[in-house]
Amino acid sequence: MQQDTAQTGDAPNPAATINIENRSKPRALLRVAVQSRKPEVLFDIGAAQGMLNPSNDDAQTERLAWWLAACQRGLDCTAKAAWVQNRCSYDPKCASAGSPSDLVRMLAGDDWSVVRQRANDIDAKLDAGQRDALGLGT
Repeated sequence: MQQDTAQTGDAPNPAATINIENRSKPRALLRVAVQSRKPEVLFDIGAAQGMLNPSNDDAQTERLAWWLAACQRGLDCTAKAAWVQNRCSYDPKCASAGSPSDLVRMLAGDDWSVVRQRANDIDAKLDAGQRDALGLGT
């Protein structure tokens, strides 16, 4: 059995060790990736919400909640971040948000309280190691 191992310094990262056999199961890969709790991974999971749950009417809320969780865990969500500049290129007010939560709050509009609650839920499940309860499917 072959394994891909991501390295952090000189030590292998056990959360990034993935059996090649599982590559045919993208959701299984996501569940393994989310174990890293890296903000970039959380952001990408948010960006993939439309594909992960195409029938979900709340895909935008889910996307923003994952993005907020990523920002709160250290993702660069400042006006200088490439994703912010790309997302906000059409709206100068968007890129001038004072904090990560301000940016997501502006994008969420009336759904801000739901987004914030879902981000808190994601954070709590990540901290508790409940990756199967994050809605990434089977």
